[in-house]
Amino acid sequence: MKAIKKEKDCIYYGCEKNSDKTIIKKEIDGVFYEFEELSDEDKKIYREEFEKVARFVSQLPTDGQVLTLGSRIFIYTLLGVTIGFVGLACLPVFSDVNITIKLNTAWVSAWAFAAFVFLGLISTPYIMKKEVIPFEGRLFMKVGSCLALLLALFMLPTYAILWGAPVFLHHFTAKDGEITVTVVGKEDNYMNGRCRPRLIIKEFTWLGEDYICPGKEVYKKVNVDSRIILSGKVSEYGVELRKLRWYSDD
Repeated sequence: MKAIKKEKDCIYYGCEKNSDKTIIKKEIDGVFYEFEELSDEDKKIYREEFEKVARFVSQLPTDGQVLTLGSRIFIYTLLGVTIGFVGLACLPVFSDVNITIKLNTAWVSAWAFAAFVFLGLISTPYIMKKEVIPFEGRLFMKVGSCLALLLALFMLPTYAILWGAPVFLHHFTAKDGEITVTVVGKEDNYMNGRCRPRLIIKEFTWLGEDYICPGKEVYKKVNVDSRIILSGKVSEYGVELRKLRWYSDD
């Protein structure tokens, strides 16, 4: 609001001229206040900020205003898909299943479809409003933030579809059985979050979860390129190891 200089204010309280700004002193309830008239540039900045806030507030539901059916469906769909992806991505953490799926066309297509659906749901509100997500900072910070967001949006479907979904399907289809696998490596070094010593299994396809830890005695007797038999709950998606045996060279 523009401050107005009045002659009576100057008579009783005095007015001071400071460069191109007028400072008006007033007493309100026994307290002296100074009001400074804004420059045209400051007025423009404050007006723009006020308009941004006003646009944001105008889009919020007011008392008695309800969301449309389409908005409700969209929100519930986005919430359901997000919860489903998070649930699938977290499921393997609480499971002992080793994934044995092969990344064929079907699995890659399922991942691509899920990733684009999730990305589409997230970006739809911005596309409808024809707005860009307002990242703050310099150009490289904006680019970095955008890439980090895209990476996060694609990582969640990746963990959900290529790791969580096979584990989920395994628990519904697994039966008692055996599977023969090939040892392609041996590791006895300490790694955070991994047991030791480890046998690296060729048929285990999930990166970082391609090993078993049979104990030191078995580890010494089994060599690289050896074929071992895993017994437990077996399906076309993975195996829950209960015991193992190996072919002896003797």
